[in-house]
Order: sequence, then structure tokens, then C-alpha cells
Amino acid sequence: MRAPPLQPIFGSGPFQGRGIIPATPASSFGLPNNGFVPVATISPASTVADPAHNAELCYEGLQRAATLGAKVVAFPEVVLTSYIADDLLYHGILLESAERELGRLVERTADLDVLFSVGVPLCINGKIYNTVAVCHRGRILGVVPKTFIPTYGVDFEGRWFHSGPAEVTDITVAGQDHVPFGSHQVFRCRQLPQLCVGYEICEDIWSPEPPSIRLALAGATVICNGSASNASLEKDLYRRGLISGQSARLLCCYAYCSSGQGDSTSDVTVEGQEIIAENGSVIELSRKSIKSVDIVPAGRVFVDGSGVGDVGSIVLRDRKHLAQDGMIVVVLALSGEDSSLVSGPEIVTRGFIYEKESEDLIEEMKRVIFESLESCRHQHITDWAGIKNKVRTNLTGYLYKTTKRSPMILPVITEI
Repeated sequence: MRAPPLQPIFGSGPFQGRGIIPATPASSFGLPNNGFVPVATISPASTVADPAHNAELCYEGLQRAATLGAKVVAFPEVVLTSYIADDLLYHGILLESAERELGRLVERTADLDVLFSVGVPLCINGKIYNTVAVCHRGRILGVVPKTFIPTYGVDFEGRWFHSGPAEVTDITVAGQDHVPFGSHQVFRCRQLPQLCVGYEICEDIWSPEPPSIRLALAGATVICNGSASNASLEKDLYRRGLISGQSARLLCCYAYCSSGQGDSTSDVTVEGQEIIAENGSVIELSRKSIKSVDIVPAGRVFVDGSGVGDVGSIVLRDRKHLAQDGMIVVVLALSGEDSSLVSGPEIVTRGFIYEKESEDLIEEMKRVIFESLESCRHQHITDWAGIKNKVRTNLTGYLYKTTKRSPMILPVITEI
């Protein structure tokens, strides 16, 4: 793709390997010298089926974000029509209005040094897609469709939207030709190659295989997610953990922006949650400060039933030991007066040998146990801990010498 003179330094780089838009002079994008890039999210109070009003809110938000120094800005999904437009999306007049207002918004922001993504429903080849348009300095650099379409709970998107294709093709949108369309796109800054931005939409991150995984593998260091996730009891905490965990796994910045109160109905409430996480750390923004409020470990976390990360190395070692060599339980009935043997020993094995086919070995194990008890009597060892240790040590040595295996041995003493 070629770009007119003095066009944006951002380009769309599909996974198929298309070229990147040529860079403009270094002064065209005010990147700080230390390599940090300000990222922002904006959740306007959108109005249902009023693209002109919603586009104006987006424009005002972009102006303020640019004034504050933001270079990457994310808006919620389908913000130009509102997420709750529902069956109004079947009307061509609404879709045409949304596309027209997208074009006007892009033109009006041509002087803003901000890469922004705005949610807009688009009809492409007769199908309606839930998309974000990625824009910079008067150009639509690419259109990214939603991959996973929810049709459960309070979401019925399958009624209106189709799942977007992964393959990138060219489309015409808002009066601009040759705009890349497809989910497998990343947008790289030529002046700061480390700044590589990818996009997914709401449900995509809740799926078993979020598109952001492939985006990160393709080089994305910033993932933006425009969403319209509903509010429910403690869902904000779950959502925050989801975002922070994804940023930890992908070692990236993850900017999440959900619809504001304008998309609430009598049945469903949204809260406009906005989250920015970096490498597992969630950043909390306020008028007076910026601070890290949560950290998610990046690495291997052991999930055991309902427990997460609460199984230590000793437990894992014992489980490995049991899996490799099995277990032997030695049951002894000892006198409470002098710790002499009253009955037994009884031997129970699990995962070591089949008792009915190893009677000779069982008898030899009992002989070792008798000798261990006799040794304890001669050494005046009467405490149960000492007796257990003697039985365990001697039996372990015998079994390893005989079978070259070291089963876990658990002596159990019953007082008579």
C-alpha cells in the first residue's frame, strides 16, 4: 500500500505479510524520547441510534485525550450506534448514518496526533459485522471485526452480527478505498517499532482462544478491546482479573473499555468499566494519581480442583512419588504398656505390587518389620515416632535393594 505525502506513520500489518505504510518525518508523531506511549480509554454516554450525537461525543473525548497527551485511544464496541440498537441494525438508514459519521469523525480528527479505534456496525458484502475502525490523522487504517459472537445469557448478537473473517481483504468504507478488513491485523509505528497495536472486541477475550494471543505472537505490544459487557454482582472483579491475566500471559499492555450508562436498559445494566493493565499490573487512574492496584503472576500457576496456586512443591513431590512407585501402608497393633507387638503386621499396597501375586515379597516385608521391632526393643525405643521411623527406614532399604523401587511407606500404629 502507498500513502499520500505526510500521511500517518501507523500502518496495518496483516499476518499475511503486507507492507507497512511509509513513515512520515519524525515530527509528525510526538513520541516521547524515553519510549513510553500514553494509552487512554473513553466511555461516552452514547444515545441509541443517534450516530451523529455519538460521533460528537467521541470527537470531544479525542480532543481532550490529545490535549492530555494520549497517543493511543480506545472506545467501546459499536459506540456510534449504541450497543442496544438491536433490531434497528436491520435498517439501512442506521448503518449508512453510522458509516457516514465515521467518515466525518475521521476527517475532523485529521489534525489530532492520536491512533484511535471506534466501534461501528458495518454492512460488508451483505453481512453485518461488529467492528472497530482503526484511525489516524484522517485515514482509516483498517477495520477489525469481532470473531466470537455471543448468543447466551443477555447477549443475542447472533441475531444481527456475523463472525468476522480472519483473512484480510480490502474494502471501501466511509468513502475510503483499499481499507484492510479482517481480524488478523496489527498496526505498527514506524518511528517506534516496539509500538505494535492489535484489536479484539468484547467476547473475544472471554473465548477459549482469544484473537489477542495471535496478535501478541505477531508482535503486538498493546491490545485494545472495545466492549459492552453487562454488569452483575462482582463481575467487575472477575473482568479485572481476566484483563490483568491476559496482559500477564501476553506480556503486553491491555486497554479495555466498556460501554457507559447510556447503554443500560430496564433489563441489563452496563457500568462503563475501563481497565488498563500492563504485564499483569492493573493501573488505577484518578484525577490526582496513577498507581498499580493489582498484580497477576506471569508463569506457571497450578490449578487443583477449586484451588488455584495453593499447592506447594512438597505436595507435588509426594504426588510424583506416589505416581512413580506407589504406596505401602503398614498397620501395627502395639501394647500401650511396653509397645510390644500385639497383632500384625498387616500390609496394604497401592500402585506398588499386586498382593495376591507377590505373597513371597509380602512375607519378606513382614520379616523386615519384625526385625525392626526387635531392634527397637533392644535399643529401648518405645515412642511411636521412633518405631515408625525404624520400620520405614529398614523397609525402604530392603525394597530398594530387592526391587530398585522406593514406594511411599506409611506405618500406622494402633494402641491395644
